[in-house]
Amino acid sequence: MRIQNKALKITIRILIILLITASALAIAGYTFLSRYKPFDPETAFTFHTVSYDDVTKSVLTTGHIKPSETIYVSVETAQKVSQVLVKEGDPVKQGDVLITYDVAKDRQDIERKIATARLNIENGRLNLNALTLPAEGNELLQYSGEITAAEYNVSQADNTINSLDNKASQAQKQVDQAQRQIEQQQNIIDQQQQAVDRASDEAERAKALYDVEALPWVTYDETLKALEAAQLQLNAAQLQKSGAETALESAMLTLDELAISRESALKTLETGQKQLGDAQEALNNALNRASTDAVSIKYKQQEIGIQLIEQQITQYEVDLALYTDQSVASADGIISKVNIKDGATASKGASLIELDVVNETLAEAEVTEFDAPLLSLGMDADIVTSGLPDSVFKGTITKIAAGAITKEKASGDEVVVPVRFTLVDTQHKLKVGYSVDIEIYTERRDNVLCVPAQTLFAEGDTQSVFVYDGETLAKAPVTVGFYGDANVEIINGVAPSDRIVTNPSGAASRTGNWFTDGLDTVYGFLKQRF
Repeated sequence: MRIQNKALKITIRILIILLITASALAIAGYTFLSRYKPFDPETAFTFHTVSYDDVTKSVLTTGHIKPSETIYVSVETAQKVSQVLVKEGDPVKQGDVLITYDVAKDRQDIERKIATARLNIENGRLNLNALTLPAEGNELLQYSGEITAAEYNVSQADNTINSLDNKASQAQKQVDQAQRQIEQQQNIIDQQQQAVDRASDEAERAKALYDVEALPWVTYDETLKALEAAQLQLNAAQLQKSGAETALESAMLTLDELAISRESALKTLETGQKQLGDAQEALNNALNRASTDAVSIKYKQQEIGIQLIEQQITQYEVDLALYTDQSVASADGIISKVNIKDGATASKGASLIELDVVNETLAEAEVTEFDAPLLSLGMDADIVTSGLPDSVFKGTITKIAAGAITKEKASGDEVVVPVRFTLVDTQHKLKVGYSVDIEIYTERRDNVLCVPAQTLFAEGDTQSVFVYDGETLAKAPVTVGFYGDANVEIINGVAPSDRIVTNPSGAASRTGNWFTDGLDTVYGFLKQRF
């Protein structure tokens, strides 16, 4: 019994020792794991999988979609618009009517002039025949009637000139008044500018005192309000001056138009006076046909007069042909601008409507003087727009401006070179006026083995990457090829699907087998403690 009790006690002691040993090992293990965690690359680093991709160098810029051609719709002579049938943004087909005109009265006036001129020709030819016949009562009455008609025409021309002179006098008064108003407003502007300058100086002094707490905010705020009020008065004076300048420009234009009308009236008067002189001379010749030379000269003059009227008819017919009932689209396109309204008078040669022709999709942009030397015709570009975030459009450079231009910017002048791109397969998704972001590829290597540039680790002339196979983190020297903006071509040293560290500087001191190294660390720790 004693032997059994003794054996039991020994067994209990052994169990207690084992329990104490296990507890000590558990405590030691917990202490180690909490203080000496093994290094794990999976959690310590981020990785990139080596693959084939494009390596590129590019120039970035922004631009806009432009039409392939802009057609400016105009008329060859001034005429009144009846109705504008399109508005900005409307698509049109070739032959669609854009504008109709009210030209019936204008045509009637010219046709009336042509009819009168033809009557004058007929009359002139009758006069030619009459020159060789003795003058009779009816002939004399005819000459008298011609004199009366010519005198009437001269009188009408005089009245027209007098009326134009009165209108010109009124317009000159308006010009003088506008000039005086401009001078007055300029004086006011100068005074207000001085007031603004004084208020600005006062505000700056108040701010300096306010910044050092030598002036209360209320006083400083009053100086700011005074500056704002002075600036508003200056702006108002400038606006009034601008209105006066507009009035001056309108009055000067009226003067010019009146001068042109007066010149035309003077020509009419001159023609009427000539006709009157001719009629009087014809009457004198009819009363005295004894001289054969006089008749001969008159005959020749009459022939010349008929020729002049024939030339005048030709000009009238040309003028008549210039009038048109409507303007039509000469090509398919989009209306980008309408510069005329219903009832307005369309001036000769003025752009009434701008029609953008979109036979092909073009983009225009500007590159800096530093990037321009890198570009050449035919270079590829990727073009995107914020309105179509999932679409990338392909284009090529089709035009590089021969010279640079200087653009004014808030940060200072910038020298840029305009560049044009022709896009392909846009499926009409890009509209004229869209803003676009453009990436121009100056150099590229397509579908080559490459890695991101930041994954390379340089030691002297040697480039390496850190490859992790799931157990071991190893430095692998590589041979590099073409350097792109983001990626670098790899000639050899790694293979597709290799996982490499993206932050190589942190991996330089962590190469090796983390698992076996971790076991060595555990062994050293236990040996030190036990």
